[in-house]
Amino acid sequence: MGFSVPLADWLRGDLKSIAESYLFKHTEGLNTYFKPEVIKNIWQQHQNRSIDHSSVLWSMLMFQMWYSKYIAKE
Repeated sequence: MGFSVPLADWLRGDLKSIAESYLFKHTEGLNTYFKPEVIKNIWQQHQNRSIDHSSVLWSMLMFQMWYSKYIAKE
């Protein structure tokens, strides 16, 4: 049986700086498929606690980390 983790809180705390670095400082990856202003809006809504976007943000973060490691030529 699985267990849940406090992902929403982690993205507002311990993982915040890492997530911001990957989500907003890379020019390739997410920005190829999504509008940066939409990603920033989702991030702000999550940080302001108006909407819990932790699942979407986690998926975006994992995609960008994968892209940066295996695809990007940065």
